[in-house]
Amino acid sequence: MLVDLEGQEIDYTLRINKNDKGLAGKIISPRSGERILNSVEFKNGTLTMKESRDYDGSNVTSVYIAKLKQKKLSGSASLETSQGDFESNWSAEKAAKK
Repeated sequence: MLVDLEGQEIDYTLRINKNDKGLAGKIISPRSGERILNSVEFKNGTLTMKESRDYDGSNVTSVYIAKLKQKKLSGSASLETSQGDFESNWSAEKAAKK
């Protein structure tokens, strides 16, 4: 998963799995570790993921929305912080099996 944040491309690992309630997921950062997503929904070809977390004492809410096209997700991300709101783009594709 790559997020373009103000011109800087930041890499993550995105893991989504099915559970008894539908979908669940987490974002794994090589810099800050694993973060559990609050909600994950895939409906009509659109993936919506939400996350809330504490970042240096401030609450940050992130919403990721993407369309699945040709086995690749791409869309927008919005981050709501105490310093203001940010919009960015993101994309992800399934990693090749090792």
